[in-house]
Amino acid sequence: MANALGYILMLFSASFALPLICAIIYIRRDTEGWETILAFVIPALLSLLTGLFFTQIIGKNETLGLRDREAFAVVGIGWLAIAAFGAMPYLISGTFDFGIEGFVNSYFESMSGFTTTGSTVLEPSPGNDYLDDYAHSVLLWRSQTQWMGGMGIIVLSVVVFSRLFGGGMGLMRAEVPGTSVARLRPKMQHTAMALWLIYALFTLMEAVLLRLAGMSTYDAINHSFTTLATGGFSTHFASIAYYSNTMDPIGFGGSYALIEVILILFMAIAGTNFVLHYTIIMKGDRIRALFKDPEFRFYILLLLFATLVMTAVLTWRTYPAYTASRYAVFQAVSIMTTTGYANADFETWPVSARMLLIILMFVGGCAGSTGGAIKVIRVLVILKMARREIRKVVHPKAVVPINIGGTAIPEETCMSIAAFFILYLAIFIVATFLIALIGAQSGGAYDFPSALSAVAATLGNVGPGLGAFGPTVTYLHLHWIGKIILTLCMWTGRLELYAGVFLFFPGSWRK
Repeated sequence: MANALGYILMLFSASFALPLICAIIYIRRDTEGWETILAFVIPALLSLLTGLFFTQIIGKNETLGLRDREAFAVVGIGWLAIAAFGAMPYLISGTFDFGIEGFVNSYFESMSGFTTTGSTVLEPSPGNDYLDDYAHSVLLWRSQTQWMGGMGIIVLSVVVFSRLFGGGMGLMRAEVPGTSVARLRPKMQHTAMALWLIYALFTLMEAVLLRLAGMSTYDAINHSFTTLATGGFSTHFASIAYYSNTMDPIGFGGSYALIEVILILFMAIAGTNFVLHYTIIMKGDRIRALFKDPEFRFYILLLLFATLVMTAVLTWRTYPAYTASRYAVFQAVSIMTTTGYANADFETWPVSARMLLIILMFVGGCAGSTGGAIKVIRVLVILKMARREIRKVVHPKAVVPINIGGTAIPEETCMSIAAFFILYLAIFIVATFLIALIGAQSGGAYDFPSALSAVAATLGNVGPGLGAFGPTVTYLHLHWIGKIILTLCMWTGRLELYAGVFLFFPGSWRK
């Protein structure tokens, strides 16, 4: 296990190269200081040395191979360690001050990035929408952490050391969101490589399209990183709404309508099972094959339903039909895929529209996507199980299998999904109670609905919540203990609960 962790940290040390290059470029323009250079050099060296320490000293006499239990531990501990090293650039660059509050803020921002949550504690100076107060390299690092966390650093690591260690499938099961992992290629490192190539291809395509649509090269790279990861970090405090105020609806110099269409398309792609993308791209199957997948059909159906309902509500109460439909489709896709971009301040929307957004926070994207939350396939199975139980009230002796796409789901899998659902709700309830309690002890800094939405947004890796944690407000004002709780929510949610909760059971550590 120590060897596996060591190799992950050694590989991770290379990730500081891109923001380091950015810091060097911008220091020549007098927009960044030498501290931003050190902000990436120091954690890169520390990550490399720590990795060498684990592989050459602690794990020197370890036998090769990882059991499933060890694979889950590697993923859970590895994510905590990576977030710790990822937090260093924020401290060293001066983004946050040293001290308990600064350490917690840095770790919160780092974990939010790697878990592709998108909740932030960064705030611009008054009257400044663009996050100019922060170094370009730091903002790029912030976006890059989401891109790396999207497909999973552990999945990337499988490519490197699955030939040295067993347990590649265990690592994939512990890391990739969803109910199961498909072996797309004969060897697991080939599967991981195929997924990352598709992921990188979509990222490049989106960056080019956003640049052509009018974004700057810097903004296009940042937003392509955070869209495919369903992370939602933006270089603007107003998120995507910034472009509505600075661009023409349809203009030759740039179109915010076109930017929104591109983002909607790639958010929807990121929320789809990457196995389906592999099938289409690598095997040449027609796109029509997508709609043979029951989870994808249900995914599209939910998005269409949410868009239509929100459009109707917003048209009836607030906006013209065109504006209402534009806001509705963007926010439905953004929230359900757990990206968390905002093209409007939905905190001002009617209660019914906001409640629908809360529900979408729990649903999430498809299994095998970069999205978070419960996942569409689990919701579909839970609904079918509920329908079966209602039917058995009338026919108690009937044997009613759960079928998905004509295939019967084993009862063991159904019980596992039901257990996940119950555990998810249990964590949500406990965390909401704690955050609400902290709010009450802080002189009523925020109300119960705000606490509820904050937990839903972080446990589901969505980002913005409602009320005191809405799309135009950050989590900076939350007490540092509350930030630690929400950081654990992000970590647990990103690891599909089990890989995180697993570490807190004493039996997990017994030989």
